[in-house]
Amino acid sequence: MTADAPPGGRGLKPFAEALSGILRRTDGALAAAVVASDGMVVHAEGNTGSPDLSLLTAHCTDLLRRSSSAGEECGLGATAELIQKTGSNALLVRAVNDQYCLMLLLDTGGLVGRGRWELRKAAGSLRMELE
Repeated sequence: MTADAPPGGRGLKPFAEALSGILRRTDGALAAAVVASDGMVVHAEGNTGSPDLSLLTAHCTDLLRRSSSAGEECGLGATAELIQKTGSNALLVRAVNDQYCLMLLLDTGGLVGRGRWELRKAAGSLRMELE
């Protein structure tokens, strides 16, 4: 699942490599995606069909945007990370910059701490690709 390639010049290969690495190194990982601030999926890896990843990313980017706005209004700064746990999944969202974030969907037994670490590393390495 991909949208138009973002600025950066090397196409989608760096995103595919980063996301597949996150999935490989994180127990319980189901899907990972690079998402634009408007909720559009730039690139996704893993089981991207269930749940509806496009719908999920649209809602999550809205949550990230609202949380960042509230944090800035209160003098706390922009939100860097969100974690949402449900009865069946955990969803991790990590801001890369103002325009892009990374999302990781885990099953109930997924390792949230490892997922957070992997998203943090990937955000740092992909930041230049997304400028």
